[in-house]
Amino acid sequence: MKKWILLYFLIISTCGFAQVKVGFQAGGNLSLAKSSGEYKIKDFQPYIGYDLAFTPDIKLNKNLHLQFSVAYSAIGYGGKTPEIVTDTTTFSEQFKYKLSYIGIPVNLVAKFDIGADSRFLLLGGLYANFLVRASEKRTYDFFYIRSQIQNKGTDDPKDVTDKYNKWNSGLCVGLGFEVNQFQIIASYNYSFSEVYQYSDTKINLSTIHLTLGFFF
Repeated sequence: MKKWILLYFLIISTCGFAQVKVGFQAGGNLSLAKSSGEYKIKDFQPYIGYDLAFTPDIKLNKNLHLQFSVAYSAIGYGGKTPEIVTDTTTFSEQFKYKLSYIGIPVNLVAKFDIGADSRFLLLGGLYANFLVRASEKRTYDFFYIRSQIQNKGTDDPKDVTDKYNKWNSGLCVGLGFEVNQFQIIASYNYSFSEVYQYSDTKINLSTIHLTLGFFF
């Protein structure tokens, strides 16, 4: 991560401040999980998270810009285990995992004029994320058939950072609009690497992002 941060400031310093605008971005994201392997999970649920980023916009030529961000992203996934039924009880469990990352996405942004102060944006690039924290929260539901008594509960959140891969990287594509100093961008991140791996079971996350940025 230190090497990425040093590279980040090196790029900014070598471009000349006359070509650089500094921006802040914030928005929401939707995580979509999939798994493979012996213990494949079928019933994943989408997870809604958020993004915060500091983003210089470096002008390379009339239409092409480089955006090189330092971002915090809260993503994750949820799901449920198969219901277990016996002669006396039924048991089901739901789980939710929150993954917090510090990331450095690098995107080339093409800007096309569509008005006096507005532009259409196309972007693509790569990102690298470092895992800061992973937490687990589980909710269970017992039902006693004979007595018709239901027992529900939620465990306290648990730190499971050590069980997850520290690094995650992938491809980003998106589009958006720029009006004066504001940008709104919809993007899709496809992960090259798994966020979790145990034996031959792997979990991979792709995310959809909608962000609003202000540059000055």
